[in-house]
Amino acid sequence: MATLSWKQGFVTEGRCQLEYFTHSQVSETSDREWVLFLHGYGQDYKAMESLADLYKNRNNLLGINIFFHGESTLEDGPPLEPEE
Repeated sequence: MATLSWKQGFVTEGRCQLEYFTHSQVSETSDREWVLFLHGYGQDYKAMESLADLYKNRNNLLGINIFFHGESTLEDGPPLEPEE
């Protein structure tokens, strides 16, 4: 199995920063449906590589590193509120 070529990006809002990765065979604005991958504790988006390999030819892929994994961060402070 060949390693997928992922494109890195970030979403930052207030004290939160989420690192994400996309993989698409065509333009990310295509009409292909998106498949979202969320990993478990102690892993990162690459934990889904073998599963992503099954979807890469028919879907756009989005892998998110949850807080405190990869470069996703959450600054110190009170617990997240729903608005955040």
